[in-house]
Amino acid sequence: MASTNEANEALVIRQATEALMAEGEEVFRLIFESNSAALAIINPDTTIALVNDAYCAMSGYSKVEAIGLSWTTQIPPEDLGRLQEYNRRRLANPADAPDSYEFSFYHKNGEIRHGLMSVAMMANARKIIASFSDITDRRRAEAELALANRLVSAINAELQASLAEVHARNEGLEIMSRAIVHDLRSMLNVVIGYADFLAEHTADAAPPEYRQATKGINTATSRMMQTLDDLLLLAKVDGVAAPRVPLDMEQLVLRVLHDLAPTIAAVGADVTLPSSWPRVLGHGPWVEVIWRNYLANACKFGGKNPRISIEATLRKDASEREEGLFTVRDSGVGIDPAEQDLIFQPFSRLETVRVEGHGLGLSIVRRIAEKLGGSVCVESSGRDGEGSAFCFTLPVVSPDTPVRDNS
Repeated sequence: MASTNEANEALVIRQATEALMAEGEEVFRLIFESNSAALAIINPDTTIALVNDAYCAMSGYSKVEAIGLSWTTQIPPEDLGRLQEYNRRRLANPADAPDSYEFSFYHKNGEIRHGLMSVAMMANARKIIASFSDITDRRRAEAELALANRLVSAINAELQASLAEVHARNEGLEIMSRAIVHDLRSMLNVVIGYADFLAEHTADAAPPEYRQATKGINTATSRMMQTLDDLLLLAKVDGVAAPRVPLDMEQLVLRVLHDLAPTIAAVGADVTLPSSWPRVLGHGPWVEVIWRNYLANACKFGGKNPRISIEATLRKDASEREEGLFTVRDSGVGIDPAEQDLIFQPFSRLETVRVEGHGLGLSIVRRIAEKLGGSVCVESSGRDGEGSAFCFTLPVVSPDTPVRDNS
Protein backbone atom coordinates (compact mmCIF):
# COMPACT_ATOMS: atom_id res chain seq x y z
CA MET A 1 0.00 0.00 0.00
CA ALA A 2 2.85 2.38 0.90
CA SER A 3 4.62 1.83 -2.41
CA THR A 4 1.39 2.54 -4.29
CA ASN A 5 0.97 5.86 -2.43
CA GLU A 6 4.56 6.87 -3.08
CA ALA A 7 4.15 6.10 -6.74
CA ASN A 8 1.03 8.21 -6.89
CA GLU A 9 2.79 11.14 -5.12
CA ALA A 10 5.75 10.91 -7.49
CA LEU A 11 3.38 10.94 -10.44
CA VAL A 12 1.60 14.02 -9.15
CA ILE A 13 4.90 15.85 -8.60
CA ARG A 14 6.22 14.88 -12.05
CA GLN A 15 3.02 16.01 -13.76
CA ALA A 16 3.10 19.34 -11.90
CA THR A 17 6.76 19.85 -12.80
CA GLU A 18 6.13 19.08 -16.45
CA ALA A 19 3.23 21.50 -16.50
CA LEU A 20 5.38 24.23 -15.00
CA MET A 21 8.20 23.51 -17.41
CA ALA A 22 5.77 23.88 -20.24
CA GLU A 23 4.85 27.26 -18.82
CA GLY A 24 8.34 27.91 -17.46
CA GLU A 25 8.94 31.20 -19.21
CA GLU A 26 5.74 32.70 -17.82
CA VAL A 27 6.37 31.35 -14.32
CA PHE A 28 9.92 32.73 -14.27
CA ARG A 29 8.74 36.13 -15.48
CA LEU A 30 6.10 36.37 -12.79
CA ILE A 31 8.51 35.34 -10.01
CA PHE A 32 11.22 37.68 -11.29
CA GLU A 33 9.01 40.72 -11.74
CA SER A 34 6.92 40.38 -8.57
CA ASN A 35 9.86 39.70 -6.24
CA SER A 36 10.26 42.38 -3.58
CA ALA A 37 14.07 41.94 -3.67
CA ALA A 38 16.09 43.83 -6.29
CA LEU A 39 17.07 41.24 -8.93
CA ALA A 40 19.40 41.39 -11.93
CA ILE A 41 20.63 38.81 -14.44
CA ILE A 42 24.21 39.53 -15.48
CA ASN A 43 25.98 38.28 -18.60
CA PRO A 44 29.52 36.82 -18.50
CA ASP A 45 30.85 40.07 -20.04
CA THR A 46 29.52 42.03 -16.96
CA THR A 47 26.60 43.63 -18.84
CA ILE A 48 23.16 43.54 -17.29
CA ALA A 49 20.70 41.32 -19.17
CA LEU A 50 17.55 41.92 -17.14
CA VAL A 51 16.37 43.74 -13.99
CA ASN A 52 13.08 43.91 -12.11
CA ASP A 53 11.15 46.89 -10.76
CA ALA A 54 12.68 46.55 -7.27
CA TYR A 55 16.15 46.91 -8.81
CA CYS A 56 15.08 50.09 -10.56
CA ALA A 57 13.67 51.50 -7.33
CA MET A 58 16.93 50.74 -5.50
CA SER A 59 19.35 52.00 -8.18
CA GLY A 60 17.39 54.89 -9.67
CA TYR A 61 17.84 53.49 -13.22
CA SER A 62 14.95 52.54 -15.45
CA LYS A 63 14.95 49.10 -17.04
CA VAL A 64 15.91 50.57 -20.40
CA GLU A 65 18.85 52.41 -18.81
CA ALA A 66 20.02 49.41 -16.78
CA ILE A 67 19.85 46.71 -19.47
CA GLY A 68 23.13 46.60 -21.40
CA LEU A 69 24.96 48.63 -18.71
CA SER A 70 28.07 47.03 -17.22
CA TRP A 71 27.72 46.54 -13.50
CA THR A 72 31.36 47.70 -13.13
CA THR A 73 30.29 51.28 -13.91
CA GLN A 74 28.06 51.21 -10.82
CA ILE A 75 30.78 50.25 -8.34
CA PRO A 76 33.10 52.81 -6.63
CA PRO A 77 36.87 52.24 -7.14
CA GLU A 78 37.43 51.11 -3.53
CA ASP A 79 35.14 48.08 -4.07
CA LEU A 80 35.55 47.44 -7.81
CA GLY A 81 38.72 45.33 -7.68
CA ARG A 82 37.32 43.01 -5.00
CA LEU A 83 34.04 42.41 -6.89
CA GLN A 84 35.85 41.86 -10.22
CA GLU A 85 38.01 39.21 -8.54
CA TYR A 86 34.88 37.51 -7.15
CA ASN A 87 33.37 37.54 -10.66
CA ARG A 88 36.50 36.06 -12.25
CA ARG A 89 36.66 33.26 -9.70
CA ARG A 90 32.93 32.53 -9.99
CA LEU A 91 33.08 32.17 -13.78
CA ALA A 92 36.05 29.83 -13.41
CA ASN A 93 34.56 27.82 -10.55
CA PRO A 94 31.27 28.90 -8.92
CA ALA A 95 32.24 27.18 -5.66
CA ASP A 96 35.42 29.27 -5.41
CA ALA A 97 33.69 32.65 -4.81
CA PRO A 98 31.50 33.86 -1.93
CA ASP A 99 27.79 33.84 -2.63
CA SER A 100 26.92 36.71 -0.27
CA TYR A 101 28.81 39.89 0.60
CA GLU A 102 28.46 43.62 1.23
CA PHE A 103 29.47 46.22 -1.34
CA SER A 104 29.13 49.89 -2.24
CA PHE A 105 27.34 51.14 -5.35
CA TYR A 106 26.52 54.37 -7.13
CA HIS A 107 22.89 55.43 -7.20
CA LYS A 108 21.94 57.10 -10.49
CA ASN A 109 22.02 60.47 -8.70
CA GLY A 110 25.71 59.93 -7.85
CA GLU A 111 25.17 59.09 -4.20
CA ILE A 112 27.27 56.22 -2.86
CA ARG A 113 25.05 53.69 -1.11
CA HIS A 114 25.66 50.36 0.58
CA GLY A 115 24.15 47.02 -0.35
CA LEU A 116 24.14 43.32 0.44
CA MET A 117 24.44 41.01 -2.58
CA SER A 118 23.53 37.33 -2.89
CA VAL A 119 24.52 35.61 -6.17
CA ALA A 120 23.88 32.29 -7.89
CA MET A 121 25.39 30.90 -11.10
CA MET A 122 23.19 29.79 -13.98
CA ALA A 123 25.62 27.06 -15.08
CA ASN A 124 24.28 26.33 -18.57
CA ALA A 125 23.93 29.96 -19.61
CA ARG A 126 26.99 31.02 -17.57
CA LYS A 127 24.94 33.93 -16.38
CA ILE A 128 24.68 35.25 -12.81
CA ILE A 129 21.44 36.03 -11.05
CA ALA A 130 22.03 38.55 -8.25
CA SER A 131 19.73 39.67 -5.46
CA PHE A 132 20.39 43.03 -3.82
CA SER A 133 19.32 44.67 -0.54
CA ASP A 134 19.97 48.35 0.21
CA ILE A 135 21.54 48.53 3.70
CA THR A 136 22.58 52.18 3.54
CA ASP A 137 20.30 53.22 6.39
CA ARG A 138 21.53 50.36 8.55
CA ARG A 139 25.16 51.18 7.86
CA ARG A 140 24.50 54.85 8.59
CA ALA A 141 22.81 53.94 11.88
CA GLU A 142 25.73 51.65 12.77
CA ALA A 143 28.21 54.42 11.98
CA GLU A 144 26.24 56.93 14.04
CA LEU A 145 26.04 54.45 16.92
CA ALA A 146 29.78 53.79 16.70
CA LEU A 147 30.45 57.55 16.71
CA ALA A 148 28.12 58.01 19.68
CA ASN A 149 29.89 55.19 21.52
CA ARG A 150 33.25 56.81 20.83
CA LEU A 151 31.94 60.16 22.06
CA VAL A 152 30.49 58.54 25.20
CA SER A 153 33.79 56.76 25.81
CA ALA A 154 35.68 60.02 25.38
CA ILE A 155 33.30 61.85 27.71
CA ASN A 156 33.57 59.05 30.27
CA ALA A 157 37.35 59.21 30.06
CA GLU A 158 37.24 62.97 30.60
CA LEU A 159 34.85 62.56 33.51
CA GLN A 160 37.05 59.91 35.10
CA ALA A 161 40.06 62.17 34.70
CA SER A 162 38.11 65.09 36.16
CA LEU A 163 36.88 62.95 39.06
CA ALA A 164 40.41 61.78 39.76
CA GLU A 165 41.61 65.39 39.70
CA VAL A 166 38.77 66.48 42.01
CA HIS A 167 39.51 63.56 44.33
CA ALA A 168 43.18 64.51 44.45
CA ARG A 169 42.29 68.14 45.12
CA ASN A 170 39.84 67.16 47.84
CA GLU A 171 42.50 65.04 49.50
CA GLY A 172 44.90 67.95 49.29
CA LEU A 173 42.32 70.36 50.67
CA GLU A 174 41.50 68.00 53.53
CA ILE A 175 45.18 67.65 54.43
CA MET A 176 45.59 71.42 54.25
CA SER A 177 42.42 71.96 56.30
CA ARG A 178 43.66 69.63 59.00
CA ALA A 179 47.01 71.40 59.08
CA ILE A 180 45.35 74.83 59.29
CA VAL A 181 42.97 73.69 62.03
CA HIS A 182 45.86 72.15 63.96
CA ASP A 183 47.86 75.39 63.76
CA LEU A 184 44.88 77.56 64.71
CA ARG A 185 44.02 75.29 67.62
CA SER A 186 47.62 75.55 68.83
CA MET A 187 47.48 79.33 68.70
CA LEU A 188 44.11 79.39 70.46
CA ASN A 189 45.49 77.16 73.19
CA VAL A 190 48.22 79.71 73.75
CA VAL A 191 45.59 82.46 74.08
CA ILE A 192 43.57 80.30 76.49
CA GLY A 193 46.71 79.56 78.50
CA TYR A 194 47.55 83.25 78.90
CA ALA A 195 43.94 84.05 79.80
CA ASP A 196 43.98 81.32 82.48
CA PHE A 197 47.32 82.64 83.76
CA LEU A 198 45.95 86.16 84.05
CA ALA A 199 42.78 84.93 85.73
CA GLU A 200 44.77 82.88 88.25
CA HIS A 201 47.31 85.54 89.18
CA THR A 202 44.95 88.48 89.27
CA ALA A 203 41.96 86.80 90.88
CA ASP A 204 42.13 88.85 94.09
CA ALA A 205 43.75 92.10 92.98
CA ALA A 206 42.22 92.64 89.53
CA PRO A 207 39.02 94.67 89.15
CA PRO A 208 35.85 92.83 88.15
CA GLU A 209 36.11 93.96 84.53
CA TYR A 210 39.50 92.21 84.22
CA ARG A 211 38.02 88.95 85.43
CA GLN A 212 35.09 89.43 83.07
CA ALA A 213 37.50 90.03 80.19
CA THR A 214 39.48 86.84 80.83
CA LYS A 215 36.22 84.91 81.06
CA GLY A 216 35.14 86.44 77.74
CA ILE A 217 38.45 85.37 76.17
CA ASN A 218 37.91 81.80 77.31
CA THR A 219 34.33 81.76 76.02
CA ALA A 220 35.30 83.22 72.65
CA THR A 221 38.24 80.87 72.14
CA SER A 222 36.10 77.86 73.05
CA ARG A 223 33.59 78.88 70.43
CA MET A 224 36.40 79.35 67.91
CA MET A 225 37.65 75.85 68.72
CA GLN A 226 34.17 74.45 68.07
CA THR A 227 33.88 76.42 64.83
CA LEU A 228 37.19 75.01 63.59
CA ASP A 229 36.09 71.48 64.42
CA ASP A 230 32.75 72.03 62.65
CA LEU A 231 34.43 73.46 59.55
CA LEU A 232 36.74 70.47 59.41
CA LEU A 233 33.82 68.06 59.75
CA LEU A 234 31.83 69.93 57.10
CA ALA A 235 34.74 69.70 54.65
CA LYS A 236 35.07 65.99 55.37
CA VAL A 237 31.37 65.31 54.83
CA ASP A 238 31.41 67.16 51.50
CA GLY A 239 34.58 65.47 50.27
CA VAL A 240 34.24 61.84 51.37
CA ALA A 241 31.93 59.07 50.18
CA ALA A 242 31.23 57.24 53.45
CA PRO A 243 30.08 53.59 53.33
CA ARG A 244 26.45 53.01 54.28
CA VAL A 245 25.85 49.98 56.49
CA PRO A 246 22.93 48.70 58.59
CA LEU A 247 22.95 50.55 61.94
CA ASP A 248 22.03 49.63 65.49
CA MET A 249 20.37 53.00 66.03
CA GLU A 250 19.43 52.34 69.65
CA GLN A 251 23.06 51.75 70.61
CA LEU A 252 24.14 54.90 68.74
CA VAL A 253 21.61 57.02 70.66
CA LEU A 254 22.52 55.46 74.01
CA ARG A 255 26.18 56.25 73.36
CA VAL A 256 25.37 59.89 72.60
CA LEU A 257 23.16 60.16 75.70
CA HIS A 258 26.01 58.74 77.80
CA ASP A 259 28.38 61.40 76.43
CA LEU A 260 25.81 64.16 77.08
CA ALA A 261 24.92 62.88 80.57
CA PRO A 262 26.60 65.83 82.40
CA THR A 263 24.69 68.34 80.24
CA ILE A 264 21.40 66.48 80.64
CA ALA A 265 21.86 66.39 84.43
CA ALA A 266 22.86 70.07 84.60
CA VAL A 267 19.65 71.25 82.89
CA GLY A 268 17.43 68.66 84.57
CA ALA A 269 16.23 67.21 81.27
CA ASP A 270 13.91 64.23 81.08
CA VAL A 271 14.62 62.08 78.00
CA THR A 272 12.25 59.36 76.75
CA LEU A 273 13.14 56.74 74.13
CA PRO A 274 10.97 54.80 71.65
CA SER A 275 10.19 51.14 72.26
CA SER A 276 11.42 50.08 68.79
CA TRP A 277 13.70 51.41 66.07
CA PRO A 278 13.48 51.18 62.26
CA ARG A 279 16.39 49.34 60.64
CA VAL A 280 18.20 51.86 58.45
CA LEU A 281 21.38 52.36 56.46
CA GLY A 282 23.93 55.01 57.43
CA HIS A 283 27.46 55.80 58.55
CA GLY A 284 27.68 55.46 62.32
CA PRO A 285 30.10 58.29 63.19
CA TRP A 286 28.15 60.76 61.05
CA VAL A 287 24.75 59.72 62.38
CA GLU A 288 26.11 60.25 65.91
CA VAL A 289 26.86 63.85 64.91
CA ILE A 290 23.17 64.32 63.99
CA TRP A 291 21.96 62.94 67.32
CA ARG A 292 24.56 64.95 69.26
CA ASN A 293 23.47 68.21 67.60
CA TYR A 294 19.75 67.57 68.01
CA LEU A 295 19.98 66.42 71.64
CA ALA A 296 22.46 69.12 72.71
CA ASN A 297 20.20 71.78 71.17
CA ALA A 298 17.16 70.28 72.92
CA CYS A 299 18.98 70.55 76.26
CA LYS A 300 20.13 74.08 75.50
CA PHE A 301 16.90 75.51 74.10
CA GLY A 302 14.31 73.18 75.63
CA GLY A 303 13.38 75.54 78.45
CA LYS A 304 13.57 74.88 82.18
CA ASN A 305 13.81 71.17 82.99
CA PRO A 306 13.27 70.32 79.31
CA ARG A 307 11.15 67.37 78.34
CA ILE A 308 12.90 65.66 75.44
CA SER A 309 11.17 62.91 73.49
CA ILE A 310 13.00 60.76 70.94
CA GLU A 311 10.70 59.17 68.34
CA ALA A 312 11.44 56.58 65.66
CA THR A 313 9.02 55.31 63.03
CA LEU A 314 8.62 54.35 59.37
CA ARG A 315 7.09 56.44 56.61
CA LYS A 316 7.03 56.63 52.80
CA ASP A 317 8.81 59.36 50.88
CA ALA A 318 7.49 61.19 47.80
CA SER A 319 8.47 58.22 45.62
CA GLU A 320 6.56 55.79 47.87
CA ARG A 321 9.83 54.28 49.14
CA GLU A 322 9.93 53.40 52.81
CA GLU A 323 12.36 55.28 55.06
CA GLY A 324 13.14 55.61 58.74
CA LEU A 325 11.97 58.86 60.40
CA PHE A 326 13.73 59.98 63.61
CA THR A 327 12.57 62.95 65.68
CA VAL A 328 13.80 64.88 68.74
CA ARG A 329 11.00 66.91 70.41
CA ASP A 330 11.60 69.45 73.15
CA SER A 331 9.46 71.77 75.27
CA GLY A 332 11.28 75.04 74.63
CA VAL A 333 10.53 78.37 73.02
CA GLY A 334 10.19 76.98 69.52
CA ILE A 335 11.10 78.60 66.21
CA ASP A 336 9.16 81.18 64.25
CA PRO A 337 7.67 79.41 61.17
CA ALA A 338 8.97 82.24 58.99
CA GLU A 339 12.54 81.35 59.98
CA GLN A 340 12.35 77.57 59.73
CA ASP A 341 13.51 77.45 56.10
CA LEU A 342 16.78 79.11 57.15
CA ILE A 343 17.64 77.03 60.17
CA PHE A 344 19.64 74.38 58.29
CA GLN A 345 21.57 76.95 56.25
CA PRO A 346 25.22 77.56 57.24
CA PHE A 347 25.92 80.75 59.17
CA SER A 348 22.24 81.71 59.37
CA ARG A 349 21.42 84.02 62.28
CA LEU A 350 17.78 84.01 63.27
CA GLU A 351 15.86 86.58 65.25
CA THR A 352 14.71 83.96 67.76
CA VAL A 353 16.96 82.83 70.57
CA ARG A 354 16.81 79.28 69.27
CA VAL A 355 19.94 79.59 67.10
CA GLU A 356 23.04 81.45 68.14
CA GLY A 357 26.78 81.30 67.56
CA HIS A 358 28.32 80.35 64.25
CA GLY A 359 25.30 78.39 62.99
CA LEU A 360 27.22 75.47 61.49
CA GLY A 361 25.86 72.56 63.54
CA LEU A 362 22.49 72.16 61.84
CA SER A 363 23.92 72.77 58.37
CA ILE A 364 26.31 69.87 59.02
CA VAL A 365 23.31 67.76 60.08
CA ARG A 366 21.59 68.53 56.77
CA ARG A 367 24.73 67.73 54.73
CA ILE A 368 25.18 64.41 56.54
CA ALA A 369 21.56 63.31 56.13
CA GLU A 370 21.52 64.17 52.42
CA LYS A 371 24.90 62.52 51.87
CA LEU A 372 23.47 59.33 53.38
CA GLY A 373 20.36 59.42 51.16
CA GLY A 374 18.01 61.06 53.68
CA SER A 375 16.68 64.50 54.58
CA VAL A 376 16.05 66.84 57.52
CA CYS A 377 13.13 68.95 58.69
CA VAL A 378 11.88 71.01 61.62
CA GLU A 379 8.35 71.50 62.94
CA SER A 380 7.41 74.24 65.41
CA SER A 381 4.51 76.56 66.12
CA GLY A 382 6.91 79.22 67.41
CA ARG A 383 4.99 79.50 70.69
CA ASP A 384 6.93 79.32 73.95
CA GLY A 385 6.46 76.03 75.74
CA GLU A 386 5.29 74.12 72.67
CA GLY A 387 8.85 73.49 71.62
CA SER A 388 10.23 72.13 68.34
CA ALA A 389 10.56 68.79 66.61
CA PHE A 390 13.80 68.23 64.68
CA CYS A 391 13.67 65.28 62.27
CA PHE A 392 15.91 63.36 59.92
CA THR A 393 15.36 60.36 57.65
CA LEU A 394 17.52 57.50 56.39
CA PRO A 395 16.89 54.67 53.91
CA VAL A 396 15.60 51.44 55.41
CA VAL A 397 17.41 48.12 55.18
CA SER A 398 15.89 44.69 54.50
CA PRO A 399 14.80 42.89 57.70
CA ASP A 400 17.18 39.95 57.27
CA THR A 401 20.34 42.10 57.08
CA PRO A 402 22.44 42.07 60.28
CA VAL A 403 22.90 45.44 62.00
CA ARG A 404 26.12 47.05 63.17
CA ASP A 405 26.88 50.34 64.86
CA ASN A 406 29.70 51.26 62.42
CA SER A 407 31.52 53.12 65.15
